[in-house]
Amino acid sequence: MLSLRENRIRLLPTTVGHLIQLLTLDVAHNHLEHLPDAIGLFVLLNFLRKTNNNVWFVFFLCVFIGNCAQLTTLDLTHNELIDLPESIGNLKNLSRLLIRYNRLSTIPSSLANCSKLDEFNIEGNNVSQLPVGFN
Repeated sequence: MLSLRENRIRLLPTTVGHLIQLLTLDVAHNHLEHLPDAIGLFVLLNFLRKTNNNVWFVFFLCVFIGNCAQLTTLDLTHNELIDLPESIGNLKNLSRLLIRYNRLSTIPSSLANCSKLDEFNIEGNNVSQLPVGFN
C-alpha cells in the first residue's frame, strides 16, 4: 500500500512504476495534474483513489490505466476530469467506478466490457446518455 493522502504533491515520479507489487494507491487530496504512464505497470493494483485533486486545469486519466487488470475499485471523485480513455474497458475486474463531480459529458462505450461493475456513480457530471450496450 502506498498512501500519499493530504499533501501538496503535483507530480508522481515515473520511478513509481518500480513498485510493481503495489496493491493499493491512495493519492487523494493532493494537487496531482495527471497520473504517470508508469501506472500501467501496476498489474496487481486493485484499488486506486485519486479524489479531490482539484487543479486549475483539466486532469487527463492516463491511457495505460487499462493495463491494471486486477483493479477492482477506481475512485476519481472531485477532479477536473473531462474524458475517460477507451482502455478503461480493459478493466475486467472493476466492480466500483466512482467518477462523481467531474466535467465528463460522455462515457466510453468500452465501459460495457466491465461486466463485474456493480457500483457506478457519475453524480455531478454533464453526461446525457450512457453508451449503447451498457446495462
